[in-house]
Amino acid sequence: MNTLLLFVLLLNPQESILEEGLRYEEAGNYAEALRTWERAFLEYEKPSFFIAREYIRVATQQQLRENYETASSMYFWGLTDTTF
Repeated sequence: MNTLLLFVLLLNPQESILEEGLRYEEAGNYAEALRTWERAFLEYEKPSFFIAREYIRVATQQQLRENYETASSMYFWGLTDTTF
C-alpha cells in the first residue's frame, strides 16, 4: 500500500471504513459492506457524506429493503457533513 495513502487512512478512520466497505462490495458481500458503513454511522460523531452516499447506493441498487430505514437515517446524517 502506498505510504501516503496509509498515512491519510490513519489520520481519517472514516476514509478507511469507506474503503473497507467498497472492498466488501467489490467482492459481492453487500451485507458486510453495509454493516461496515453502518459502524461509522453509529461510532463516529463526525458525519460522512461519502459513507452515507455509498450506503444508500448499495442498499438501493441491491434492493436490500431491510436496510432502507438505516439508509434514510444515514441520508440526513450525511447531509450534516460540513467538510466540503
